[in-house]
Amino acid sequence: SHTVQFEDGTKKTLGVILPTEQPLTFETHVPERMEISSGECRVKIADSNESELFRAGQSFYVPGNSVFKIETDEVLDYVCHLEG
Repeated sequence: SHTVQFEDGTKKTLGVILPTEQPLTFETHVPERMEISSGECRVKIADSNESELFRAGQSFYVPGNSVFKIETDEVLDYVCHLEG
Protein backbone atom coordinates (compact mmCIF):
# COMPACT_ATOMS: atom_id res chain seq x y z
CA SER A 1 0.00 0.00 0.00
CA HIS A 2 0.98 3.64 -0.43
CA THR A 3 0.03 6.46 1.92
CA VAL A 4 -0.98 9.84 0.53
CA GLN A 5 -1.14 12.88 2.80
CA PHE A 6 -3.15 15.90 1.68
CA GLU A 7 -2.54 19.59 2.45
CA ASP A 8 -5.37 19.59 5.00
CA GLY A 9 -3.59 16.81 6.95
CA THR A 10 -5.91 13.97 5.95
CA LYS A 11 -4.35 10.66 4.94
CA LYS A 12 -5.46 7.88 2.64
CA THR A 13 -3.85 4.57 1.86
CA LEU A 14 -4.11 3.13 -1.64
CA GLY A 15 -3.43 -0.56 -1.97
CA VAL A 16 -3.90 -3.97 -3.49
CA ILE A 17 -4.57 -7.28 -1.75
CA LEU A 18 -3.75 -10.41 -3.70
CA PRO A 19 -5.84 -13.59 -3.40
CA THR A 20 -5.43 -15.17 0.04
CA GLU A 21 -5.67 -18.72 1.33
CA GLN A 22 -6.05 -17.50 4.92
CA PRO A 23 -7.60 -14.22 6.14
CA LEU A 24 -5.16 -11.34 6.60
CA THR A 25 -5.40 -9.55 9.96
CA PHE A 26 -4.96 -5.79 10.26
CA GLU A 27 -4.94 -3.61 13.39
CA THR A 28 -6.32 -0.09 13.37
CA HIS A 29 -5.06 2.80 15.47
CA VAL A 30 -7.52 5.38 14.14
CA PRO A 31 -10.98 4.84 12.64
CA GLU A 32 -10.77 3.65 9.03
CA ARG A 33 -13.24 3.50 6.17
CA MET A 34 -12.17 0.94 3.59
CA GLU A 35 -13.56 1.68 0.12
CA ILE A 36 -13.39 -1.21 -2.35
CA SER A 37 -12.38 0.01 -5.84
CA SER A 38 -12.37 -3.35 -7.62
CA GLY A 39 -12.89 -6.98 -6.69
CA GLU A 40 -14.73 -8.39 -3.69
CA CYS A 41 -13.74 -9.53 -0.22
CA ARG A 42 -15.05 -11.06 2.97
CA VAL A 43 -14.45 -9.05 6.14
CA LYS A 44 -14.81 -9.87 9.81
CA ILE A 45 -14.57 -6.80 12.08
CA ALA A 46 -13.33 -7.10 15.67
CA ASP A 47 -15.07 -9.90 17.57
CA SER A 48 -17.86 -10.42 15.05
CA ASN A 49 -18.81 -14.06 14.47
CA GLU A 50 -19.92 -13.42 10.89
CA SER A 51 -17.94 -12.21 7.91
CA GLU A 52 -19.61 -9.84 5.47
CA LEU A 53 -19.14 -9.63 1.70
CA PHE A 54 -18.11 -6.30 0.15
CA ARG A 55 -17.83 -5.57 -3.58
CA ALA A 56 -16.46 -2.76 -5.74
CA GLY A 57 -18.31 0.46 -4.96
CA GLN A 58 -18.98 -0.51 -1.34
CA SER A 59 -17.11 0.38 1.83
CA PHE A 60 -16.90 -0.74 5.44
CA TYR A 61 -15.98 1.02 8.67
CA VAL A 62 -13.52 -0.20 11.30
CA PRO A 63 -13.29 1.62 14.66
CA GLY A 64 -9.97 2.89 15.98
CA ASN A 65 -7.92 0.56 18.18
CA SER A 66 -9.62 -2.46 16.67
CA VAL A 67 -8.82 -5.31 14.32
CA PHE A 68 -10.29 -6.75 11.14
CA LYS A 69 -9.72 -9.83 9.02
CA ILE A 70 -10.03 -9.71 5.26
CA GLU A 71 -9.83 -12.39 2.59
CA THR A 72 -10.31 -12.42 -1.17
CA ASP A 73 -10.23 -14.89 -4.03
CA GLU A 74 -9.25 -12.22 -6.55
CA VAL A 75 -7.13 -9.09 -6.81
CA LEU A 76 -8.69 -6.41 -4.60
CA ASP A 77 -8.01 -2.67 -5.00
CA TYR A 78 -8.92 -0.37 -2.12
CA VAL A 79 -8.69 3.14 -0.70
CA CYS A 80 -8.41 3.36 3.07
CA HIS A 81 -9.66 6.67 4.48
CA LEU A 82 -7.86 7.26 7.80
CA GLU A 83 -10.42 9.20 9.79
CA GLY A 84 -8.53 9.96 12.98
